[in-house]
Amino acid sequence: MRNRWGILAILFVVRLTIAFQFQSVAAVAPLLQQTFGVGLADIGILIGLYFTPGVVLALPGGAIGRTLGDKPTTIAALLLMTAGSLVMAVTEVWGWQMAGRLASGAGGVLLTVQLTKMGTDWFAGKEIATAMAIFVNSWPAGVAISLLVLPAIGTAYGAGAVFLSAAALTAIGIVLIMFYQPPPGATAGAAGSARLDPPALLAVIVAGAIWGLYNVGFAMIFSFGPSLLAERGWSIAAAGSAISLVMWLSVISVPAGGYLADRFKRPFILATAASLIVALLLAWLPRTDAVITILVLIGLIGGHPAGPHHEPGRPRACAGNEGYRDGRVLHAVLCRDDAGAGDRGSARQIGRDRRSRARPRRADRAGLPALDVAFRAHCVCPCPAGAILTRH
Repeated sequence: MRNRWGILAILFVVRLTIAFQFQSVAAVAPLLQQTFGVGLADIGILIGLYFTPGVVLALPGGAIGRTLGDKPTTIAALLLMTAGSLVMAVTEVWGWQMAGRLASGAGGVLLTVQLTKMGTDWFAGKEIATAMAIFVNSWPAGVAISLLVLPAIGTAYGAGAVFLSAAALTAIGIVLIMFYQPPPGATAGAAGSARLDPPALLAVIVAGAIWGLYNVGFAMIFSFGPSLLAERGWSIAAAGSAISLVMWLSVISVPAGGYLADRFKRPFILATAASLIVALLLAWLPRTDAVITILVLIGLIGGHPAGPHHEPGRPRACAGNEGYRDGRVLHAVLCRDDAGAGDRGSARQIGRDRRSRARPRRADRAGLPALDVAFRAHCVCPCPAGAILTRH
């Protein structure tokens, strides 16, 4: 296939499998707690393990892709993801669940880095902003689909069926990626400079840090939102459907944010205002019964910074050369551990709370997801300051 929009469609669906697989744990967290007899802290660790391999594999992932090639690296990553889900589907030992999650996460890291590079190869110097807005939307779309589908599957057939579904989707991704072809002149382009100049590198690092911090807060919604609602008496399916509203609305708000930033030429003001509003909404969510209203507002506003956050690195990198593509890949790498970092941190906090419950005093289990929601709201707040710094 040589049509760049057709290629983008393939990359969109393949990247969607990462979000679907990542969310396979959080979507049925209450079911996993019942099946394996684990606590919320253990669920938080299992969620965060998906991004743990990124600490080791994210930067070498680019070198692996250059050595093996785009398509072989992508297929190998999808095979790792499939194998990890299959392990989780067939085992009843919690330790093997963690091992399968790590294998899946390793594949997800390699796939994220490689797909970002492949998409940029096709659109560098063309409709890069539009293409990347569509490409980024694959994540909320994958999470939203998983929140709608997986709770029903888990309730009807058990946790193993949930992970089998994730494995089936990644296997479909392997079939789709077979149709990928590199853009004309990709080999020749690689002969150019592969280095970013220091100002471009700094801009990309700051932009990645802003986006990573923002996603620490935003990832809380689909990581621990279902557990929060389940402990309030919602069914697993109803909780997943409610939380999916945020992700479905993000599919609209992400491109809307890019359009508004381009239309009014105030990307930093937009990112700052949206970040502060979402931080307030996250802090309010555990303290109100108007859950649906808050989720709708988060979905409509939460995607707005997605477009402006690319702005700090874009003017300093020259489109069409390898340095520009490396900048985009580095940007994705720096944003990679957002949800995982937050989940590990929250798991440590919940672990301390769980240990305190062992003492002879009353503890309120229902307060734990609420505590995590409030904690993540504070992670969104540093983003406006970072956005302002990138202008200088």
